[in-house]
Amino acid sequence: MQQLFHITPFSSAILDTTWTGSPDMTSDSALLFSLQSFFKGIARSASTPFDPSDWICQYTKPTGEHLCLGVQEDAHEYLNGFLDRVETVLKHTDHATLIHDEFVSTVNVSVICPNCGIVLTRQEEYNCISVDVKGFSSLSDSLKAQCGSETIDDYFCEKCGTRGCVQKAQSFEATAPFLFFQLKRFEFDNFSFERHKINDFFTFPLELDLSLCFSDIRGKEPRYRLRGIITHSGSTEGGHYVSYVCGDGDEWWELNDSRVARVDGKDLLIRARGRGSVSVQWSLIINRMTARTSCCTRGTPSKPCPANPSPLRRRFPSCWGTPNSGTC
Repeated sequence: MQQLFHITPFSSAILDTTWTGSPDMTSDSALLFSLQSFFKGIARSASTPFDPSDWICQYTKPTGEHLCLGVQEDAHEYLNGFLDRVETVLKHTDHATLIHDEFVSTVNVSVICPNCGIVLTRQEEYNCISVDVKGFSSLSDSLKAQCGSETIDDYFCEKCGTRGCVQKAQSFEATAPFLFFQLKRFEFDNFSFERHKINDFFTFPLELDLSLCFSDIRGKEPRYRLRGIITHSGSTEGGHYVSYVCGDGDEWWELNDSRVARVDGKDLLIRARGRGSVSVQWSLIINRMTARTSCCTRGTPSKPCPANPSPLRRRFPSCWGTPNSGTC
């Protein structure tokens, strides 16, 4: 939630959203008002921790379940559930396409049949891109492998009616203004039927160029800058998440429950990449390096962004207080 709040076009739009749906849709409207109250509370809590109890009680997963206090939830599952839930709610507001405009990327998946030569292509949309950690030393290497070609055995071609090995290839068609990367640091052991954590060293850049992941780069802006990291210490059975965000002036801040502190960026990157004393499982939030004049660089935005940054975080410390101020 701290990461999402510091994506200014998103949090500003949420605070500016007006409910236009039916008054009878009390659960959806209540969730929107609770989210707005949550973001307002974070912005105003300059010297004291903000209590998120109202949001926790109000929020329900897409399955209808509530969050369980004291139980470790998966950050990736929460993010996907949050975006799906909020997207449903926003359909009844004046920012109906906000989630899609800001967070959804499109991937082309192509399959080439060696028998008839037909190329079958479909498009898939993602609001969070999962990348493999095991077997790779860097985000760039993992993305190259993911966007390359692979062989699929026993594929049935509906065009010629044959079954056999085919080549499958993936590439980006369009990327969102903001990208979430989930690093797959947990795996399931089919022999022990247990989940294990992967603590391998895995590097990632401050600036990411996705040019090699596009089949056609014309008209695209594939350069991104790292803006946030979520780390996890512990095991698959339990542990602790810590959020890090990059504020104005490229200063990194640690948001650890009720503790807020400025941290050294170089030291943080070493620890987050897996070489420090803490085992980590993390997600990246990388936003476009290019200047943006609207909420979306692709398609028509749901509503133009203000000309100036949101007053909530024109400067990062003004929202979160001074280091060690206790703002969560």
